Amino acid sequence: MATDYGDYSRQILRIIFTGDELKTCILPPGKAHLTREPLDQERFTIFL
Repeated sequence: MATDYGDYSRQILRIIFTGDELKTCILPPGKAHLTREPLDQERFTIFL
């Protein structure tokens, strides 16, 4: 059970993505200087 909205969001991301993906990727970038590969967009839309 989540304790707050931040904890709830982290729990959902852990369900949708693997631990390795969460360690090596980032949320879809909005800035050009963010060079890591983004999380899979199709699965990320489930989160939204």
